[in-house]
Amino acid sequence: MKKSTRIYNIAIITWVLLLLQREMIPDNTLQVIEGTVLSDATGKPVPKAFVYVVEGEEEVLTNDKGVFRIETTKNTPLVLTIQHWQFEKLRVAVHNAKAKLSIRLRLK
Repeated sequence: MKKSTRIYNIAIITWVLLLLQREMIPDNTLQVIEGTVLSDATGKPVPKAFVYVVEGEEEVLTNDKGVFRIETTKNTPLVLTIQHWQFEKLRVAVHNAKAKLSIRLRLK
């Protein structure tokens, strides 16, 4: 067998294996989790609360209205952690990424 034919065959086999591997690995679709962080005592929004996915690197701060939007490739169920210096740290299990969350934090 000629050397050029062997290289060509190896290239085709490699290409086929890469295509098969791509089909076997599911796409990591982006999930968007949205919600509002409120004070449990007053019901008012908590601005600048730190919201992050526990097993990931996705993190955001709430805006002035306590609203957050976090994008992740992690599948539900997943756990969000919410922290703010005036409030107790809270972990929330998210089972449905499409539901808008309303999270209430307790004062320290």
